[in-house]
Amino acid sequence: MTHAPWFPRCAARYVPLCAAGWFLAMALTPRGALSFGEQLADGVNLMLFVAAVSLFLLLLLGLLKRYGTPGGFRTVAAFLLLMPVLPLALGGGGALFGIMLLTQVVFATAVMPKPELLVVR
Repeated sequence: MTHAPWFPRCAARYVPLCAAGWFLAMALTPRGALSFGEQLADGVNLMLFVAAVSLFLLLLLGLLKRYGTPGGFRTVAAFLLLMPVLPLALGGGGALFGIMLLTQVVFATAVMPKPELLVVR
């Protein structure tokens, strides 16, 4: 096969989806007492945290998970990708948490490239 390795393809799909989900979440979240610039700076920092941890978990998953079915791999990835979003639930941002949670699940179940898994015989 002449495909690029799985993780770079995965990251190339994850980053735009995560950014789009984050911008939608930021647009739907009320600003409160923060100025637009302050809210944007906080949002970018949180997005970088969520994205960095998610990509790290995907890298580990790609390195450690070599056997199984694509469906099983996607299920494990979906549960792992929920971990970086859970701290957002503590912050009280309902729309922010919900949209980012949905973004992570959509990525793991539909957008993530099919992994090259070894067949057990």
